[in-house]
Amino acid sequence: MTKKSKDLSHTSWLSMPDQPFFYLPSSMLWMLQTWSPNSFALFLTFSILLKMSGAPCHFWYPSVMSSISWIPCLILSTWQKVAPISILAFLLPTNSNIITTLAGLNALEGGIMDMNQNSMRSIMAFSSIGQMGWMMSLMTIYKPMASVLYFIIYMSLIAPLFLIFNTLNAKTIKSLNKSYSKSTLIQASISLLLLSHCWAAPPYSILPQTYNNLSSD
Repeated sequence: MTKKSKDLSHTSWLSMPDQPFFYLPSSMLWMLQTWSPNSFALFLTFSILLKMSGAPCHFWYPSVMSSISWIPCLILSTWQKVAPISILAFLLPTNSNIITTLAGLNALEGGIMDMNQNSMRSIMAFSSIGQMGWMMSLMTIYKPMASVLYFIIYMSLIAPLFLIFNTLNAKTIKSLNKSYSKSTLIQASISLLLLSHCWAAPPYSILPQTYNNLSSD
């Protein structure tokens, strides 16, 4: 194992014990009724952000994503976030200014940092952070179920995209461009998935209406 790989594995490993460090004390203090609901929600929110690699607790996520293969990247970007997103959506108060501020921070962090990347895995990592921002904004505007629907569609979009990148062994934008120009089918598939990822493709034009229906129920 190289020194860089060791450093990255240590970064990921060190972030994991911090999660129960936040979860357990906050739960115990809540049971002892020594904390107000707002303090408990704030403490638990940041522990969830660390688990789901959301800003400002995302320090470990881009570096780990850039050091592993595409399949672990897919698991890290989807399955690992299911539980914390469910807790954030259904158990914590989502109409607070904290969630709104964090939603804007994640959207800005993902959008700005994406523009300075050459590694495809780093690009997808910051894209995931940005998507978490939009998902959290839905918690404050619509019902929590809208954010869950958003995340389900997000997973259905990046899963085939990551699998294609894994097949092409796409590491940088340059290597992706070489593979992209070799096959019309690859061009069409990646283009459609990327457009859908930006909510610009026809199959997802019904999404705003779906959110409106959820909010009016």
